[in-house]
Amino acid sequence: MDRKFWQAKLQLVKNAWRGYRREEKARHGRVTTQDFGVTFSRSLTDNIEVNSHVSGWQIDDSEWSLRVRIAILDPRVAKLRSEVMTSFDSSNIMTLDFDVLAAAAALDGCELEPSPSIEPDASDDHVRLVVKEFSDKIDQIWAFAGGFTITGLETLSIWAIRNRAVVGVPLGPPAGVFGDICTAAVYGERELAREFLWEYEIHLKKRRRVEVVNEPTRAIHEALSKEVSKLRSLLS
Repeated sequence: MDRKFWQAKLQLVKNAWRGYRREEKARHGRVTTQDFGVTFSRSLTDNIEVNSHVSGWQIDDSEWSLRVRIAILDPRVAKLRSEVMTSFDSSNIMTLDFDVLAAAAALDGCELEPSPSIEPDASDDHVRLVVKEFSDKIDQIWAFAGGFTITGLETLSIWAIRNRAVVGVPLGPPAGVFGDICTAAVYGERELAREFLWEYEIHLKKRRRVEVVNEPTRAIHEALSKEVSKLRSLLS
């Protein structure tokens, strides 16, 4: 599996995705000697953007796999986050993201299964079928939320944050975590936002106990502590 292999798989997946999800436009793509990634974007309104991040990578000597994450950029949420994180421009960083397979499994009440394994010589039709299964799961997720609408977006986002431990909402990097917390606050779930912030503070305390103490790490944690305090004040 070399760069030529991944370039071919990227093009195959892009073409299949466009066929199943015509409303999404390919925006960013990359290929290396070990994997590929491509982002498809769909606008909910003129400002709110919903992306599907599709990645393929080698899982052992003879197989490869696909993974898809849904990522949301809501300027309403980004505005609140920017009031907290003032050291750099975070306005274009996604405000919430989660794993499609994990979310679909949670909705079905099933345990999360590993990402699909694909043989290097699998037919194009087989790869297209894998892509279609991901597309169907995305449709299932939006149907659960009531459709691809503002209300559906908010319903889905709050559900994902409440179920963050099982749908792959990460506890990092800070801009992502603050995006999650601000999402809950902007969508009217301030208690959930405070709960998530408390969880993140515990996470930071654990990090401080195990990380090497030096000037750079000390500066990072001081800045994070100030931002956490500022966010806590905004949520009170």
